[in-house]
Amino acid sequence: MKLHIRCWGLLLLLLAAALPGYAQGMIIVDRIMPPPGVILPPPPPRPAPLEPLQLTIQTVDLKVRDFAATVTVEQTFRNQHGGRVEGTFLFPLPAEAAVTDFAMTVNGELVGAELLDADKARNVYEDIVRSQRDPGLLEYIDRTSFRARIFPIEAGETKRVKLEYSQALTADDGLARFVLPLKASAWQQGMWHRPVPMPRPFPLPTERDALRPSIVGPAPEGEPDWTPGRLTITAEIAAEAGIKSVYSPTHELDIQREGDHLVRVSYESSGTPPSSDFLLYYQLADADFGLSLVPYRGASDDVGTFLMLIAPKSEFRETQLQAKDIIFVADVSGSMSGQKIVQMRRALTFCLEQLNPTDRFGVIAFSSDVSAFEDGLVEATDANRAAAIEFVAGLEARGGTNIGGALETALADLPTNRDPARPAMVVFLTDGQPTVGETRVARLLEGVEQQNGAEARLFVFGVGDDVNTELLDRLSADNHGTRTYVRPGEDLEVPVSSFYGKIAYPVLSDLKLKVEGVRVEELQPTRLPDLA
Repeated sequence: MKLHIRCWGLLLLLLAAALPGYAQGMIIVDRIMPPPGVILPPPPPRPAPLEPLQLTIQTVDLKVRDFAATVTVEQTFRNQHGGRVEGTFLFPLPAEAAVTDFAMTVNGELVGAELLDADKARNVYEDIVRSQRDPGLLEYIDRTSFRARIFPIEAGETKRVKLEYSQALTADDGLARFVLPLKASAWQQGMWHRPVPMPRPFPLPTERDALRPSIVGPAPEGEPDWTPGRLTITAEIAAEAGIKSVYSPTHELDIQREGDHLVRVSYESSGTPPSSDFLLYYQLADADFGLSLVPYRGASDDVGTFLMLIAPKSEFRETQLQAKDIIFVADVSGSMSGQKIVQMRRALTFCLEQLNPTDRFGVIAFSSDVSAFEDGLVEATDANRAAAIEFVAGLEARGGTNIGGALETALADLPTNRDPARPAMVVFLTDGQPTVGETRVARLLEGVEQQNGAEARLFVFGVGDDVNTELLDRLSADNHGTRTYVRPGEDLEVPVSSFYGKIAYPVLSDLKLKVEGVRVEELQPTRLPDLA
């Protein structure tokens, strides 16, 4: 019998990095129903937006095998409103999450849930923002999401929601990174600090009513007293190559080793809303190439799927020092003010300091207008690098964001008749929000495709939480580059060094996959990225 396999994911771990800005799950209140026999008066002219249900307890269990992770999230919500509620559960997923057969339960009972693609999720979140005036939800637009209807939810009642998804993790030099969306929105943080209230009587609250203090209510029947905002995270990391180290720059972990190939991690907190997402790094022992293959086929399926992950060892990089042409394009618009431009300067300075003597480079700064350190490319001498670093240190954030003009200028500086052995690269540092000139994502991408006669690889460094991930992801993917995202205040040492490693030392290019003995369909990505 022939084995028929459909491939749903092949990721060569040079190019991906975790994206910022995902939210923890939430139950949006669609409607509060009055008790039987109660007739509500007409709604006030400006009814208060209905708060989502309070997230009181959250438990996360992470199982990692090499670079493939399975995430199980269990959340407990309480109805703090004064009547029976109809609600919609939403859980934005990381961009890298590859959802397999998933199960979702509410209070232990299996419920039907819908997996929304990015387009459907956009419509859902925009509708919520319009009706409830919570602009914080806009950051979840363009994210695949779970959605499930949950009703009825009685006043004061709790609901436990549990879901599971799988995710392909990224690695550079054997260093893998996992991001768990925890950061609470401003609205959620306000609810978190407020005690769990007793149900409020009808009629529905106005904006003035919504500001009145709440009263602490008892724990749910049959449960011990609890503190709102309890969070527990457990992780089990297993790797055939061996695990060198495990750490988190955002949370203090309890780490238990069980030999070279298994590590268990735990974290607990209560009473405080998360101020950041949970970041976890683990370093695998070096091998020539790390390869993880995760096959799957259901009991009744003739067609199977597999996920294959490949990463090289770090020693390859030192033997592949190529002379290259690099242009750094830095966003200095007003939207980059504050912590963003500080991070941009530090990242760009680091890259300039690491240039090889045989490289040629340029630096372009853009806001409403475009300016350059020098016309065209210059040799990476000590003097030129020092002058460029001084140029970067003087950059200030002001004006609009002319992304199209900046990329057009950068690509025009690269020779179209270059030596094939000398790679051409553009390093683009921005928050990805075009406001001047062409602002449509599709037109910007078309312009870069037409102007990139040098076939330069385009590498993106997204700074801050409000990046336009659609534009930056497409710019890097369509031009055989990578994208890296850094949150405000995050330690730049790991992501910046990882980013420079990607642009400086590609190990394998123009990769092809050959599969013998089985038939493979629907291979993604259709064009394999470089391995570095």
